[in-house]
Amino acid sequence: MPNKTSTRAADLLICREAGKVSSNTYVDVNDEGVSTLYLHHSPIALYDGQRLRINNHGYTTHTTKERLNALPGVSIYQKNWTWYLNGEEMPVDSWVEVR
Repeated sequence: MPNKTSTRAADLLICREAGKVSSNTYVDVNDEGVSTLYLHHSPIALYDGQRLRINNHGYTTHTTKERLNALPGVSIYQKNWTWYLNGEEMPVDSWVEVR
């Protein structure tokens, strides 16, 4: 179960509301209404109201995984140092659309 910070970040992203969630996590919304979830100033999720895309930017940390797992439709687990998104191997440092 995601912690409060991850849950709040996910809520802001999906509602497309800007806000700082913690010292290392915040959501920003651009002029086109695309919300971006940042962790340590790296964008790890984008939501435009229809499509959700995620990217670990090579940071395969517990915190990155926790923030992403709080998002709807995202289930990431790790096996032998490889991340899997919804049962499929997840590319490192590449945007992936969540379906």
